[in-house]
Amino acid sequence: MSQKNVLAQRARDIALELTSWPSVTGTPDEAAFSGRFANYLQRSKSLDVWTEALPKDAVGRSNVFALKRGTSSRMIVLAGHFDTVSFSDYGELAKFALNPEALRDVMIARLAQTGENVLALADLTSGDFLPGRGLLDMKSGIAA
Repeated sequence: MSQKNVLAQRARDIALELTSWPSVTGTPDEAAFSGRFANYLQRSKSLDVWTEALPKDAVGRSNVFALKRGTSSRMIVLAGHFDTVSFSDYGELAKFALNPEALRDVMIARLAQTGENVLALADLTSGDFLPGRGLLDMKSGIAA
């Protein structure tokens, strides 16, 4: 497997794992996500990782910081967020919202049965698209 494919697979795996962790805005799950993410990052021995609580935050949320030291005097700063909107709008599929592969399979089956959205069915069956709450913007961005 090429270096590019290895990195792409690694980012995909990380994105799927992060998506499986609930983090709806303003909930205890969002507050817990930062500690869980910090612990995940700390597995890398080459990173300095810490959290800082948001002042006067009723839910107890924190920011997560990670520092990778290099040899240059230059710096790159990456920022992202991991909170998501509720997935109650998924209706009967809400139980799959945090499992993109299972959600995709259920959506494919449903769309194939109903024939209601052939474009969405084509996207889902192409292998180039995975649905899931928070996957396509913040969780895959953090993973990358």
